[in-house]
Amino acid sequence: MVSGQLNLQCVPVPLGRWFAGNQIRNVSALGGNIVTGSPISDLNPVWMASNATFTVASAERGCRDVPASHFFLGYRTVDMKPDEILLKVGACCARACTALHASTG
Repeated sequence: MVSGQLNLQCVPVPLGRWFAGNQIRNVSALGGNIVTGSPISDLNPVWMASNATFTVASAERGCRDVPASHFFLGYRTVDMKPDEILLKVGACCARACTALHASTG
């Protein structure tokens, strides 16, 4: 695995039963969950605590990387322009039983 790329095998799938309801777990998409910027998202705080980086892309301006800590701007507001899409999520995968901590200040 290239450093900084998300390895979907390392996502805490066994912990998935603790997040959201069956319908959300079975039909939601990772990217949609991120770009809506909803404060009730189960994973968005995890992205911030793990220092994830989101790569967004525009046909006109190309790609840019945005740290999760700067991506979520406010209630349902994210750092994306109208013509951008979420292209990639970069996160480090921690060892089992590793605790994450995010600070607001």
